[in-house]
Amino acid sequence: MKWQGRHYMNTQFYVWYSGYGSNLSKQRFLCYIMGGKPTYGKKCNKGCDDKALPIEDKPCKIPYGLYFALPDKEEKTDMWGRGGVAFLDPTKECCRNNWALGRMWKIRKGQYEEVKCQEGRNQYNCEIRLGEEDGVPIYTITK
Repeated sequence: MKWQGRHYMNTQFYVWYSGYGSNLSKQRFLCYIMGGKPTYGKKCNKGCDDKALPIEDKPCKIPYGLYFALPDKEEKTDMWGRGGVAFLDPTKECCRNNWALGRMWKIRKGQYEEVKCQEGRNQYNCEIRLGEEDGVPIYTITK
């Protein structure tokens, strides 16, 4: 248990989700939690069953290179149309100057599982554990 404000928080029920690309935007990320259509998005997210807002968020660097692409054999995406989708190269990047910029969102484990499903299992099917902070694991997903 960790002291959080006026009460204790059990860290075993939380994860840090490290997002990148469009998930740097708070408005966009909260569509995964609360539901709704992000600015410039073309589809509405259903949101999580648990609508609790992230406990904390902060910028981070992800030790993988970032690239943009369309899903295999597709000309556009359901969410962004003809714009490319951000992915991480699954090979760890040694040069810190090439690390992706990200934002970590501290959310409940159940919310994290629902966010992964909303991101799309076909596009983002590779989960990477980036480490932990204050005893809470940090995860990201990519292709």
